[in-house]
Amino acid sequence: MIKKIISILTSFTFLICGLSVYAKGEPSDWAAKSVEKAETYGFSFESSISSEYTEPITREELCKIILSIYDSVVETKYFAKGKSPFSDTDTEEVTALYELGIVSGLGESLFEPERGVTRQEIAKFLGLLYSSASGRKNISVDEENIKKFTDYEEIGEWACPYIAFLIEENILNGYEDGSFRPQDEVTVEQAISLAVRLFEKMTGIEPEPETPEIPQIPQISQAIGNLSSINNSPKSQYVRKVEIEQKTAESGITISSDGYTATANFGKVGNYEISVTEQRDSYYENSISAAPYIEDTVVGAAEYSFEINPSRIYRISTNSGGYAEFITAHPDSASNRAEVESYGQITTKEEADALQVEIEIPVWRLQGGERISGNTTLMVHTAIADRVKAIFEEIYNGGEQFPIMDIGCYVWRDPMGSGRLSEHNLGTAIDINAEQNYCIYPDGSTVGSHWTPYDDPLSITPYGEVMNIFEKYGFTWGGDAWRSPNDYMHFSYMGT
Repeated sequence: MIKKIISILTSFTFLICGLSVYAKGEPSDWAAKSVEKAETYGFSFESSISSEYTEPITREELCKIILSIYDSVVETKYFAKGKSPFSDTDTEEVTALYELGIVSGLGESLFEPERGVTRQEIAKFLGLLYSSASGRKNISVDEENIKKFTDYEEIGEWACPYIAFLIEENILNGYEDGSFRPQDEVTVEQAISLAVRLFEKMTGIEPEPETPEIPQIPQISQAIGNLSSINNSPKSQYVRKVEIEQKTAESGITISSDGYTATANFGKVGNYEISVTEQRDSYYENSISAAPYIEDTVVGAAEYSFEINPSRIYRISTNSGGYAEFITAHPDSASNRAEVESYGQITTKEEADALQVEIEIPVWRLQGGERISGNTTLMVHTAIADRVKAIFEEIYNGGEQFPIMDIGCYVWRDPMGSGRLSEHNLGTAIDINAEQNYCIYPDGSTVGSHWTPYDDPLSITPYGEVMNIFEKYGFTWGGDAWRSPNDYMHFSYMGT
């Protein structure tokens, strides 16, 4: 292990002189520290990276970062000795890294410089960088530590030792839902963050605690909600407003809401560390305790806004000791029912058929462990057709890329014992992945085989992205809406 920290930090003069803009725009808040460190450590990119910080990094751009780290670690600038072996690029950094054995082509003398870089690919890039710059040509690690990932079988065998090494060294991490997502593309700022961590590992610099390079998907015992959507979700005319039912505040914090976001006003401008917890305000005892939902820093501001969901208890705390709490209302099933019934009463199959419309929605499929983009059709009540389209477009574009293998809405069934029609008769209830999100009836009988979130990617995560999106558009999830049955596949517009 290289330990010459002082020597390294004082010998960067020739590197710093060549420093240029890393990328376009500004990095995300969580990445700003890593970009600052990269400048401090003297990383030098021969030419600017043309992508935005938040855009996927290309193979050629990553080479610029990797060669800069290599030069910084060995304290000597490496220049390519020969011509490029690739027919589609003659970039100096690519040729140099090829000669160092850190990068290779993709067949037929091609490098594909503009192609994105996946998480498993960057693991190999960084692993080979470590081997080359440290002189350790073989990385010996226990690959058992990556078999814990729910999508372990999706990881290429060639990438396993590099991923295992970076995880062992706490440079690269998986997601809190138990997945690794080897095929996800890496952004410029994520690549810089990983590069800084590896550099600190190789030089013996004690790293400061940092925010994870990729927002995490929450677990039921931990954070609730999808952090990648905070303050960022697109507004839709079909999103339901959420009323605040009760609220309390202490130490000068006041709460206001426009029905889509809540705003905590701290009473004066200042620098605040914010913690927001979100607890499920369940119809019955299947709620969970409060956990970190948002942890953020507000610099030179007097207020902070964040998205709110129905049926929740929120607590906002600051480092100054102030806090506020409020409760949001449950979905308004009565107004939803009135909206649907305004199109006409349904008592027969003929009446139901006349009010249904077929819509096309985008979906992710799971095929051979990989998510494949596709489309499917769904028969739904005319009243909610556009709303349902908006829901599935948001799910499709979400961070989870939740795979949908089977889905159903309208189907004519015999009336229940009470004579009441199911919402499926009306075309206002949607079942997703029935086999992996079973319904458990009071007598113990089931429809479907299991519900194992965090283990089965087809099972709906409680309080996760899919559930939150449906509820935001006015639907109720059958997984915790009633004492019985527990219907984990089921989302209904009228709460039944």
